[in-house]
Amino acid sequence: MTAPRPLPPKIVFFDVGDTLVRIDPSWSAIYLRACREFGLAVGETELQEAVSRATAAGFWDSSGPFEATVEASYQRIKAFDARVMTSLGHGDLPDRFYRRLGELFLDVEAWHVFPEVRGILDLLGEAGVRCAVISNWVWGLPELLHDLDLAQGYPNCSTTSTWPTISSTSSFPRGSATTSPTRASSATPWTSLG
Repeated sequence: MTAPRPLPPKIVFFDVGDTLVRIDPSWSAIYLRACREFGLAVGETELQEAVSRATAAGFWDSSGPFEATVEASYQRIKAFDARVMTSLGHGDLPDRFYRRLGELFLDVEAWHVFPEVRGILDLLGEAGVRCAVISNWVWGLPELLHDLDLAQGYPNCSTTSTWPTISSTSSFPRGSATTSPTRASSATPWTSLG
């Protein structure tokens, strides 16, 4: 008698950074671009070191629940960015610098989609397997996935920027793994992941 064939998964969860995409060419290159736009004299090596130090210290305070809004998400990542810039002697930058930096990180040109990703998403979709993203990303992830032409594979997306507590989630508007869901608005939190 042969062993029963295992059932295929009904859903596959993916992280985003260094799983589906990678910053291109580097985090510090995005910071450097913002610095140049604002006329700040910052060296690439010192910027790389500042980003590494800030990253080692942690991106944001995860000691408890936080407000799940676009602005609160922005303020959390701004605090991280301000630590980087303060360590470089630029602690008095205007808010528009940090907003521009955030825009640069959500630019399609800043991200490299790993070559296997779209093919794997297609295969999973053809097999009827649902795909979802769970990631500690900033609020704009759904739009970035759309802009990178990856959203058709992810009818569900949950990011920590939209989690007011560990037990609640957010998702794209409903759709199947083989259809492209309606573009989500970054101003409106999604419903449940289920």
